[in-house]
Amino acid sequence: MKLDISFKNIDKKSLKKIKKDVKQQMKKSLKAHLKRFDDSLTRLHVTVEHAKNVYNVSLHLHLPPKKILVARESAENAHTAIENALKDLTRQAEKHIAKISGRENWKRKERRKRLKQYQAELPSLPEASQKEASQAVESVLPKLERYIQHELTYLQANGDLPSSYPTVEDVRDEALLKVQLKWDELDKTDDVLYQELIKAVHEVLTEEIIKSQIHADDISLESAVPEDAKQQAEDMVEEEMYEFYQPFERLHIEDIIPDKNAEIPEALLEQNAQEISYQTMANLPNDWRRLLVLAHRENLPIETIARTIMPMALSDAQQVLDYAEQFMLASLRERGLGQINKDLLDKLIK
Repeated sequence: MKLDISFKNIDKKSLKKIKKDVKQQMKKSLKAHLKRFDDSLTRLHVTVEHAKNVYNVSLHLHLPPKKILVARESAENAHTAIENALKDLTRQAEKHIAKISGRENWKRKERRKRLKQYQAELPSLPEASQKEASQAVESVLPKLERYIQHELTYLQANGDLPSSYPTVEDVRDEALLKVQLKWDELDKTDDVLYQELIKAVHEVLTEEIIKSQIHADDISLESAVPEDAKQQAEDMVEEEMYEFYQPFERLHIEDIIPDKNAEIPEALLEQNAQEISYQTMANLPNDWRRLLVLAHRENLPIETIARTIMPMALSDAQQVLDYAEQFMLASLRERGLGQINKDLLDKLIK
Protein backbone atom coordinates (compact mmCIF):
# COMPACT_ATOMS: atom_id res chain seq x y z
CA MET A 1 0.00 0.00 0.00
CA LYS A 2 1.20 3.50 -0.80
CA LEU A 3 1.42 5.66 2.33
CA ASP A 4 1.54 9.48 2.32
CA ILE A 5 1.94 11.37 5.61
CA SER A 6 1.73 15.14 5.88
CA PHE A 7 1.90 17.43 8.87
CA LYS A 8 0.59 20.83 9.91
CA ASN A 9 2.05 22.80 12.81
CA ILE A 10 4.02 19.82 14.12
CA ASP A 11 7.41 20.61 15.69
CA LYS A 12 10.44 18.99 14.16
CA LYS A 13 11.18 16.80 17.20
CA SER A 14 7.75 15.16 17.02
CA LEU A 15 7.72 14.44 13.25
CA LYS A 16 9.77 11.23 13.32
CA LYS A 17 7.96 9.84 16.36
CA ILE A 18 4.46 10.48 14.92
CA LYS A 19 5.44 9.05 11.52
CA LYS A 20 6.72 5.86 13.21
CA ASP A 21 3.53 5.65 15.30
CA VAL A 22 1.35 5.92 12.19
CA LYS A 23 3.22 3.10 10.42
CA GLN A 24 3.17 0.80 13.47
CA GLN A 25 -0.53 1.29 14.16
CA MET A 26 -1.40 0.94 10.48
CA LYS A 27 0.38 -2.44 10.32
CA LYS A 28 -1.32 -3.54 13.52
CA SER A 29 -4.93 -2.64 12.65
CA LEU A 30 -5.34 -2.08 8.92
CA LYS A 31 -2.73 -3.84 6.82
CA ALA A 32 -4.03 -7.39 7.38
CA HIS A 33 -7.43 -6.41 5.96
CA LEU A 34 -5.91 -5.16 2.70
CA LYS A 35 -4.07 -8.35 1.70
CA ARG A 36 -6.72 -9.12 -0.91
CA PHE A 37 -5.75 -5.98 -2.87
CA ASP A 38 -2.65 -5.41 -4.96
CA ASP A 39 -0.36 -2.95 -3.10
CA SER A 40 -0.24 -0.65 -6.13
CA LEU A 41 -4.04 -0.22 -6.03
CA THR A 42 -4.34 0.99 -2.43
CA ARG A 43 -3.23 4.29 -0.93
CA LEU A 44 -3.53 5.82 2.54
CA HIS A 45 -3.13 9.56 2.98
CA VAL A 46 -2.62 10.69 6.58
CA THR A 47 -2.71 14.29 7.80
CA VAL A 48 -1.75 15.14 11.37
CA GLU A 49 -2.40 18.69 12.57
CA HIS A 50 -1.68 20.30 15.92
CA ALA A 51 -4.03 23.19 16.75
CA LYS A 52 -5.17 24.65 20.08
CA ASN A 53 -3.46 21.90 22.10
CA VAL A 54 -5.38 19.21 20.17
CA TYR A 55 -4.11 16.77 17.54
CA ASN A 56 -6.45 16.40 14.55
CA VAL A 57 -5.92 13.30 12.42
CA SER A 58 -7.52 12.88 8.99
CA LEU A 59 -7.29 9.65 6.96
CA HIS A 60 -8.22 9.02 3.33
CA LEU A 61 -7.96 5.40 2.14
CA HIS A 62 -8.25 4.68 -1.60
CA LEU A 63 -9.51 1.15 -2.32
CA PRO A 64 -10.63 -0.63 -5.51
CA PRO A 65 -12.97 -0.18 -7.21
CA LYS A 66 -12.88 3.65 -7.01
CA LYS A 67 -13.71 3.85 -3.28
CA ILE A 68 -12.38 6.47 -0.85
CA LEU A 69 -12.90 5.86 2.87
CA VAL A 70 -12.54 8.84 5.23
CA ALA A 71 -11.95 8.93 9.01
CA ARG A 72 -11.27 11.92 11.26
CA GLU A 73 -10.47 11.98 14.98
CA SER A 74 -9.16 14.51 17.52
CA ALA A 75 -7.43 13.99 20.88
CA GLU A 76 -5.05 15.69 23.28
CA ASN A 77 -2.21 13.41 22.18
CA ALA A 78 -1.29 12.22 18.68
CA HIS A 79 -1.19 8.50 19.53
CA THR A 80 -4.82 8.41 20.70
CA ALA A 81 -6.06 10.42 17.71
CA ILE A 82 -4.23 8.15 15.27
CA GLU A 83 -5.42 4.99 17.04
CA ASN A 84 -9.09 6.06 17.06
CA ALA A 85 -9.00 7.21 13.43
CA LEU A 86 -7.46 3.91 12.29
CA LYS A 87 -10.06 1.92 14.25
CA ASP A 88 -12.82 3.78 12.42
CA LEU A 89 -11.08 3.36 9.07
CA THR A 90 -10.53 -0.36 9.68
CA ARG A 91 -14.23 -0.82 10.46
CA GLN A 92 -15.15 0.93 7.19
CA ALA A 93 -12.60 -1.15 5.24
CA GLU A 94 -14.05 -4.38 6.65
CA LYS A 95 -17.55 -3.35 5.53
CA HIS A 96 -16.30 -2.42 2.06
CA ILE A 97 -14.39 -5.68 1.64
CA ALA A 98 -17.38 -7.71 2.82
CA LYS A 99 -19.59 -5.85 0.39
CA ILE A 100 -17.41 -6.36 -2.68
CA SER A 101 -16.74 -9.98 -1.67
CA GLY A 102 -20.46 -10.63 -1.67
CA ARG A 103 -20.78 -8.94 -5.03
CA GLU A 104 -17.95 -11.07 -6.46
CA ASN A 105 -19.59 -14.26 -5.17
CA TRP A 106 -22.80 -13.21 -6.89
CA LYS A 107 -20.87 -12.54 -10.09
CA ARG A 108 -19.22 -15.96 -9.91
CA LYS A 109 -22.64 -17.59 -9.61
CA GLU A 110 -23.85 -15.61 -12.63
CA ARG A 111 -20.73 -16.63 -14.57
CA ARG A 112 -21.18 -20.32 -13.73
CA LYS A 113 -24.79 -20.07 -14.86
CA ARG A 114 -23.74 -18.39 -18.12
CA LEU A 115 -21.00 -20.95 -18.80
CA LYS A 116 -23.43 -23.80 -18.19
CA GLN A 117 -25.73 -22.25 -20.76
CA TYR A 118 -22.89 -22.08 -23.29
CA GLN A 119 -21.84 -25.64 -22.52
CA ALA A 120 -25.42 -26.85 -22.97
CA GLU A 121 -25.31 -25.50 -26.51
CA LEU A 122 -22.00 -27.21 -27.33
CA PRO A 123 -23.36 -30.75 -27.76
CA SER A 124 -25.13 -29.51 -30.88
CA LEU A 125 -21.66 -29.28 -32.48
CA PRO A 126 -20.39 -32.46 -34.11
CA GLU A 127 -17.95 -34.35 -31.93
CA ALA A 128 -15.24 -33.94 -34.56
CA SER A 129 -15.69 -30.15 -34.48
CA GLN A 130 -15.43 -30.07 -30.69
CA LYS A 131 -12.20 -32.08 -30.81
CA GLU A 132 -10.80 -29.92 -33.60
CA ALA A 133 -11.60 -26.74 -31.66
CA SER A 134 -9.90 -27.99 -28.51
CA GLN A 135 -6.74 -28.93 -30.39
CA ALA A 136 -6.63 -25.75 -32.47
CA VAL A 137 -6.72 -23.33 -29.53
CA GLU A 138 -3.78 -25.02 -27.77
CA SER A 139 -1.22 -23.21 -29.92
CA VAL A 140 -2.63 -19.72 -29.25
CA LEU A 141 -3.55 -20.07 -25.55
CA PRO A 142 -0.25 -18.75 -24.05
CA LYS A 143 -0.41 -15.70 -26.30
CA LEU A 144 -4.09 -15.16 -25.50
CA GLU A 145 -3.52 -15.40 -21.74
CA ARG A 146 -0.78 -12.75 -21.94
CA TYR A 147 -3.19 -10.45 -23.76
CA ILE A 148 -5.92 -11.04 -21.15
CA GLN A 149 -3.49 -10.34 -18.30
CA HIS A 150 -2.45 -7.11 -20.02
CA GLU A 151 -6.08 -5.97 -20.33
CA LEU A 152 -6.99 -6.94 -16.78
CA THR A 153 -4.00 -5.05 -15.39
CA TYR A 154 -5.16 -1.78 -16.97
CA LEU A 155 -8.84 -2.25 -16.15
CA GLN A 156 -8.11 -3.11 -12.51
CA ALA A 157 -5.57 -0.31 -12.12
CA ASN A 158 -8.19 2.20 -13.36
CA GLY A 159 -10.85 0.79 -11.04
CA ASP A 160 -13.04 -0.43 -13.93
CA LEU A 161 -12.84 -3.95 -12.47
CA PRO A 162 -12.12 -5.18 -8.93
CA SER A 163 -8.61 -6.48 -8.29
CA SER A 164 -9.53 -10.13 -7.71
CA TYR A 165 -12.32 -10.74 -10.23
CA PRO A 166 -12.51 -11.83 -12.97
CA THR A 167 -9.29 -13.84 -13.26
CA VAL A 168 -7.35 -14.59 -16.43
CA GLU A 169 -8.82 -18.10 -16.37
CA ASP A 170 -12.39 -16.76 -16.02
CA VAL A 171 -12.05 -14.56 -19.09
CA ARG A 172 -10.15 -17.19 -21.09
CA ASP A 173 -12.70 -19.97 -20.48
CA GLU A 174 -15.69 -17.82 -21.41
CA ALA A 175 -13.94 -16.49 -24.53
CA LEU A 176 -13.10 -20.04 -25.62
CA LEU A 177 -16.71 -21.14 -25.24
CA LYS A 178 -17.92 -18.13 -27.22
CA VAL A 179 -15.61 -19.04 -30.10
CA GLN A 180 -16.45 -22.75 -29.97
CA LEU A 181 -20.15 -21.96 -30.33
CA LYS A 182 -19.53 -20.59 -33.84
CA TRP A 183 -16.68 -22.94 -34.71
CA ASP A 184 -18.08 -24.26 -37.98
CA GLU A 185 -18.39 -20.70 -39.34
CA LEU A 186 -14.73 -19.80 -38.74
CA ASP A 187 -11.56 -19.88 -40.77
CA LYS A 188 -9.39 -22.30 -38.77
CA THR A 189 -5.99 -20.64 -39.34
CA ASP A 190 -4.09 -19.60 -36.19
CA ASP A 191 -4.19 -15.91 -37.09
CA VAL A 192 -7.95 -15.76 -37.61
CA LEU A 193 -8.61 -17.92 -34.56
CA TYR A 194 -6.50 -15.62 -32.38
CA GLN A 195 -8.33 -12.57 -33.71
CA GLU A 196 -11.71 -14.14 -32.93
CA LEU A 197 -10.55 -15.02 -29.42
CA ILE A 198 -9.41 -11.43 -28.77
CA LYS A 199 -12.79 -10.19 -29.98
CA ALA A 200 -14.48 -12.60 -27.55
CA VAL A 201 -12.19 -11.41 -24.73
CA HIS A 202 -13.27 -7.82 -25.40
CA GLU A 203 -16.92 -8.87 -25.26
CA VAL A 204 -16.43 -10.69 -21.93
CA LEU A 205 -14.54 -7.78 -20.35
CA THR A 206 -17.05 -5.20 -21.59
CA GLU A 207 -19.88 -7.18 -19.97
CA GLU A 208 -17.92 -7.32 -16.69
CA ILE A 209 -17.20 -3.57 -16.74
CA ILE A 210 -20.89 -2.77 -17.27
CA LYS A 211 -21.91 -5.05 -14.40
CA SER A 212 -19.26 -3.53 -12.12
CA GLN A 213 -20.48 -0.01 -12.92
CA ILE A 214 -24.09 -0.95 -12.22
CA HIS A 215 -23.17 -2.14 -8.72
CA ALA A 216 -20.26 0.22 -7.96
CA ASP A 217 -22.39 2.81 -6.19
CA ASP A 218 -24.58 0.50 -4.12
CA ILE A 219 -25.31 2.15 -0.75
CA SER A 220 -26.52 0.20 2.24
CA LEU A 221 -29.62 1.62 3.90
CA GLU A 222 -28.05 0.71 7.24
CA SER A 223 -25.00 2.91 6.71
CA ALA A 224 -24.73 6.54 7.78
CA VAL A 225 -25.29 9.32 5.27
CA PRO A 226 -21.87 10.31 3.86
CA GLU A 227 -20.40 13.73 4.59
CA ASP A 228 -20.94 16.56 2.16
CA ALA A 229 -18.99 15.64 -0.99
CA LYS A 230 -17.94 19.22 -1.71
CA GLN A 231 -16.52 19.63 1.79
CA GLN A 232 -14.60 16.35 1.49
CA ALA A 233 -13.16 17.41 -1.86
CA GLU A 234 -12.03 20.77 -0.47
CA ASP A 235 -10.40 19.08 2.53
CA MET A 236 -8.56 16.64 0.28
CA VAL A 237 -7.25 19.42 -1.98
CA GLU A 238 -5.96 21.28 1.08
CA GLU A 239 -4.27 18.15 2.40
CA GLU A 240 -2.69 17.34 -0.97
CA MET A 241 -1.06 20.79 -0.88
CA TYR A 242 0.70 19.90 2.37
CA GLU A 243 1.81 16.49 1.12
CA PHE A 244 4.93 17.99 -0.45
CA TYR A 245 5.34 20.96 1.92
CA GLN A 246 7.21 20.40 5.14
CA PRO A 247 8.20 23.75 6.70
CA PHE A 248 11.03 22.21 8.72
CA GLU A 249 12.83 20.66 5.76
CA ARG A 250 15.72 22.77 4.44
CA LEU A 251 16.16 22.89 0.66
CA HIS A 252 19.74 23.08 -0.59
CA ILE A 253 20.86 24.48 -3.94
CA GLU A 254 22.32 21.09 -4.95
CA ASP A 255 18.83 19.58 -4.61
CA ILE A 256 17.45 21.59 -7.53
CA ILE A 257 20.44 21.97 -9.90
CA PRO A 258 21.20 18.76 -11.82
CA ASP A 259 24.70 17.36 -11.91
CA LYS A 260 25.72 17.54 -15.58
CA ASN A 261 28.55 15.06 -15.01
CA ALA A 262 26.29 12.37 -13.56
CA GLU A 263 25.69 9.52 -15.98
CA ILE A 264 22.33 7.78 -16.04
CA PRO A 265 22.53 4.14 -17.16
CA GLU A 266 20.86 3.55 -20.51
CA ALA A 267 18.93 0.58 -19.09
CA LEU A 268 17.48 2.82 -16.36
CA LEU A 269 16.44 5.43 -18.93
CA GLU A 270 14.72 2.75 -21.02
CA GLN A 271 12.96 1.30 -17.97
CA ASN A 272 11.78 4.76 -16.92
CA ALA A 273 10.47 5.48 -20.43
CA GLN A 274 8.62 2.16 -20.44
CA GLU A 275 6.98 2.88 -17.08
CA ILE A 276 5.94 6.36 -18.23
CA SER A 277 4.42 4.92 -21.42
CA TYR A 278 2.38 2.37 -19.42
CA GLN A 279 1.16 5.08 -17.06
CA THR A 280 0.17 7.23 -20.04
CA MET A 281 -1.69 4.37 -21.72
CA ALA A 282 -3.72 3.93 -18.54
CA ASN A 283 -5.22 7.38 -19.18
CA LEU A 284 -6.52 6.40 -22.61
CA PRO A 285 -10.11 5.27 -23.27
CA ASN A 286 -10.25 1.48 -23.45
CA ASP A 287 -10.86 1.39 -27.22
CA TRP A 288 -7.95 3.74 -27.90
CA ARG A 289 -5.62 1.66 -25.73
CA ARG A 290 -6.75 -1.59 -27.34
CA LEU A 291 -6.19 -0.22 -30.83
CA LEU A 292 -2.68 0.86 -29.85
CA VAL A 293 -1.86 -2.53 -28.35
CA LEU A 294 -3.32 -4.50 -31.27
CA ALA A 295 -1.54 -2.35 -33.86
CA HIS A 296 1.83 -1.95 -32.14
CA ARG A 297 2.28 -4.92 -29.83
CA GLU A 298 0.24 -7.57 -31.64
CA ASN A 299 1.37 -6.23 -35.07
CA LEU A 300 -2.11 -6.52 -36.58
CA PRO A 301 -3.02 -4.44 -39.65
CA ILE A 302 -5.58 -1.73 -38.96
CA GLU A 303 -7.80 -3.27 -41.66
CA THR A 304 -7.89 -6.57 -39.74
CA ILE A 305 -8.65 -4.85 -36.43
CA ALA A 306 -11.52 -2.85 -37.93
CA ARG A 307 -12.96 -5.81 -39.83
CA THR A 308 -12.66 -8.61 -37.28
CA ILE A 309 -11.73 -7.62 -33.74
CA MET A 310 -13.24 -4.16 -33.17
CA PRO A 311 -15.86 -3.86 -35.93
CA MET A 312 -16.01 -0.27 -37.23
CA ALA A 313 -15.42 1.71 -40.39
CA LEU A 314 -11.79 1.56 -41.46
CA SER A 315 -11.60 5.37 -41.57
CA ASP A 316 -12.90 5.55 -37.97
CA ALA A 317 -10.40 2.96 -36.76
CA GLN A 318 -7.52 4.79 -38.44
CA GLN A 319 -8.64 8.10 -36.94
CA VAL A 320 -8.86 6.64 -33.42
CA LEU A 321 -5.41 5.06 -33.80
CA ASP A 322 -3.98 8.40 -35.01
CA TYR A 323 -5.54 10.23 -32.05
CA ALA A 324 -4.19 7.64 -29.60
CA GLU A 325 -0.68 7.85 -31.07
CA GLN A 326 -0.72 11.66 -31.04
CA PHE A 327 -1.91 11.68 -27.42
CA MET A 328 0.84 9.26 -26.42
CA LEU A 329 3.57 11.19 -28.24
CA ALA A 330 2.47 14.54 -26.80
CA SER A 331 2.14 13.15 -23.27
CA LEU A 332 5.52 11.39 -23.37
CA ARG A 333 7.24 14.54 -24.65
CA GLU A 334 5.70 16.50 -21.77
CA ARG A 335 7.09 13.88 -19.37
CA GLY A 336 10.62 14.54 -20.62
CA LEU A 337 10.98 12.10 -23.53
CA GLY A 338 11.61 14.87 -26.05
CA GLN A 339 13.03 12.70 -28.83
CA ILE A 340 10.10 10.29 -28.88
CA ASN A 341 8.70 9.34 -32.30
CA LYS A 342 6.45 6.61 -33.71
CA ASP A 343 9.31 4.10 -33.99
CA LEU A 344 10.27 4.55 -30.34
CA LEU A 345 6.62 4.52 -29.32
CA ASP A 346 6.22 1.17 -31.07
CA LYS A 347 9.19 -0.18 -29.12
CA LEU A 348 7.88 1.12 -25.78
CA ILE A 349 4.42 -0.39 -26.24
CA LYS A 350 5.93 -3.77 -27.04
